[in-house]
Order: sequence, then C-alpha cells, then structure tokens
Amino acid sequence: MNGKYMVKVSKLFGVVVLIWISVSLWRSYKNNYISKQQLMEQLKRKTSFISNKDRNKIHLNQQINSNNQDINSTQKQETFQYVCDKTGTFNGYEKTNRVEDLVIYSEMPKCGSGTLVDIFQQTARRATRKHLPTYHTGYTYPVPHEELYQWNKRLNYANGIFEETPPYLFLGHLRFLDFKEVGHKQPVFIDLVRDPINRTISAYHYGRKPQFNERANMTKAETKMSMDECFERLLNETGCVGARDLNKCLHGKKLTACKSSGIVERMTTWFSGYGSEVSVNKAKSNIDKYYLIIGKLNMYC
Repeated sequence: MNGKYMVKVSKLFGVVVLIWISVSLWRSYKNNYISKQQLMEQLKRKTSFISNKDRNKIHLNQQINSNNQDINSTQKQETFQYVCDKTGTFNGYEKTNRVEDLVIYSEMPKCGSGTLVDIFQQTARRATRKHLPTYHTGYTYPVPHEELYQWNKRLNYANGIFEETPPYLFLGHLRFLDFKEVGHKQPVFIDLVRDPINRTISAYHYGRKPQFNERANMTKAETKMSMDECFERLLNETGCVGARDLNKCLHGKKLTACKSSGIVERMTTWFSGYGSEVSVNKAKSNIDKYYLIIGKLNMYC
C-alpha cells in the first residue's frame, strides 16, 4: 500500500514539475516577446521610420547613431588646430562674384565619392518626383585631364558646363578648374578628402582590378602583388634601401617597379588645378578662396 502511494505521489510530483516548467517557459517567452516589442517601439521612436519591418533602415540608423557617438567622443578628446604656412596666400572665402546656382563637386578619387554621388543623384530624383526645387545633375565621365592643360580646351570645357540648365550640380573627377581664368564667374566648389595613406592604399588595390590590367600592362603576378612587396621592389630598384631621407632619394627617379597609378601624390595637384603653378601653397589658396566645404571621409556619418 505504501509503495503504491509513493508511486502516485511521484507521478503527481512529476506532473506538477512539468506544469511549473511549462508555465515558467511561457512566462519567459511572454516577457521576451514584450521586451522585443518595447525595443522595436523605442527604435521606431528614435529612428522616426514608419515601419518596424524595415530592418535595413533601422540597422543603418543604429550604425549612424553609433558613428556619431564615436565622432563626438573623439572630438571631445582631440583639439584640432589649423596652422597656416606663413608663405601661403590666404584671403578667405570669396563670396562675391560667384555663381550660386552652379556647384562643382570636383570629386577627389578614392575618397568615398561613389557613395556621395549616389546620395546627390537619389536626392535629386526624389525631389523631382515630388515636384520640389532641386539641382539638376548628371555624371561626367571621363574628364579630359590632359587636354585641360591647354587654355583653349579649358575655355571650351567651362563653356559647356555653363550651358547646363541652372541650378546645376556637376559630378565628376575634375581637378580644380579656375573659371575666372577663362572669363566666367567662379562657381561654388565642394569636395571630399581622405587620409592620404588610406587613399593611396585604396587606389593601389583599385588599380589592380581586371578592367585596369590591360591599361597598366600588368602581368598576372603583378596584379596579385601586395603593397608591401611593391614598395620592397621599389626600394631595391632605386637603391634607396636604408636611405636616411627616403623622399630625397626617390625624387626624380623613374619608378617602374610597381605598375600602379595609385602610388602618386594627389591632393596638391588636384587642388592646384590645371594652371602652371602646382604647389602646396597654391592648393591651399584655392581651397581657402573657392571651396565652400571640404568633407573628411573619416567623419562620414
């Protein structure tokens, strides 16, 4: 009798335990479900997006918020100070005698320009669909850099840009073009730049894509060459291994060890433009006078 009683008690205890486990699991699930709903509502309020189902937009907004926090934290820790070279010519941004409805995005290569161009174009298309005032835009490729070193070619090119229906946003890899030099008012210039080392690394790998192999006459082995191997060959070929002043050693020597258009200085020539003077001071002067804004890629948000 006692044995049968113990069996019944054990079975009853087992049923009670199963019921308790089931209730606990249900409560846990219910609590988690509510927490997720609350989290989505919070995200919805923070992101101001209409639909909770649009996960990509929510994830993107989370990344942007995170980047902004990192940037704000960095700005609090760092003190930025711009020191001007005393030999440079700096008269400040020239607001007068400008064409406000013509904006030139001179698009420094390998500085996140593809993303920014896409943002400009999408914004213009959306504004057009909603019948809102917007800049007309179109991407120009290729830009005839070598031809623009001739004054008459610069004149014709500038005339073509001014023939576009205003307001117009020019998009293309165009070095600074002095429109005043060819008889026009100066448009508004904008650009985006990047840490020179990171830009060079990006350009190096970009130049090894299949579509550029034939143009650079690269062998299969050269397309797979790492940047470290490239510079090692470069130093060995020029005899500059262990040189105390590497810049002085490499200056004026023909660099054929690495077939890549990416390993060249860009910013000075880009912002100096197509005139006879190419120098840091000329580039800084053009930026100071004619560029409304130049963004930094590492501050992209």
